[in-house]
Parts: sequence; structure tokens; C-alpha cells
Amino acid sequence: MLTSAELDKFTEDGTVNKWLADFDKMFQEFGTVKNPLPPEQYYEAKLFARAKRPRSRDRLVAGPCPIRACR
Repeated sequence: MLTSAELDKFTEDGTVNKWLADFDKMFQEFGTVKNPLPPEQYYEAKLFARAKRPRSRDRLVAGPCPIRACR
């Protein structure tokens, strides 16, 4: 498990996009996905990094989804 701060760092430095690209490649090798999109076309890293993290006493409120497909 990653902390929110770690995930923010990995999102900002491009590590998350690399992970997603690795998954895309794996699914392509399995034959599940023929022509995967690059992560930059479906994962909004900047939107994720800008999202406000609620404090433990704050109520969670749904915000914008960083994945384009869920919009």
C-alpha cells in the first residue's frame, strides 16, 4: 500500500504512467487488448495530483475521477 503522499509523488514523476503502460503491455501480450491507449490518453495525472486530500475528520466528498472513462 502507498500513502497518498507517495502516490502523489509517483503520479507527478511519471511512475504511475509507467506502471499503467506496463499493464497495457501485459494485457496486449495476453491478447486481452489489441491496441492499448497510452496512459496519458486515459489517466489524468495532473487532475489526480491537484485533488484535495481530505483530513481524517473531513467527510469524503466525491470529486472528479482522474480516469477519463469514468466521466
